[in-house]
Amino acid sequence: MSFKVYFISAIMLVVICFPANIDAREIKYNHDSLTIEEIQEKVSFMVLVPEEFPESWTLEIKTYPDSNVVKTFSLHYMDANDEFLQVGIEQRGSIDPFRSYNGMDDLIINKQPAYFQAWENEPLGGILCWKQDGTYIEMTSHRITKEEMIEIARSIK
Repeated sequence: MSFKVYFISAIMLVVICFPANIDAREIKYNHDSLTIEEIQEKVSFMVLVPEEFPESWTLEIKTYPDSNVVKTFSLHYMDANDEFLQVGIEQRGSIDPFRSYNGMDDLIINKQPAYFQAWENEPLGGILCWKQDGTYIEMTSHRITKEEMIEIARSIK
């Protein structure tokens, strides 16, 4: 065989044996929380998780009801000192049509209609909700801006 064939074969072998280092951030859980994998086993809908959020945040998963069959859960992203809830992302299965309410801003999140409502008399945060892959998602925050919430929401996969 020619040098070119050997060279291509060697490159393919390196790529197969040593895959690229994908920059997937490891989730830091707190309070002996369930993991994403564990919660996916307990729900009948797709669990969706943001890929973009500050590295210092930790995650605690709250389930409702607190049993083996979970109908709703919330991802609680806490600050580095585990003192303040930065963002809560509640999820549940959804088969109902999704609709806007008076006073909500219409947006598009991950090619889906979404709605944002700012808190009254508070400079930060609000409620951002949408449906994605059969899951109803409601994100709330009192600590980050609407724009930061939208950025996190657009990274949810």
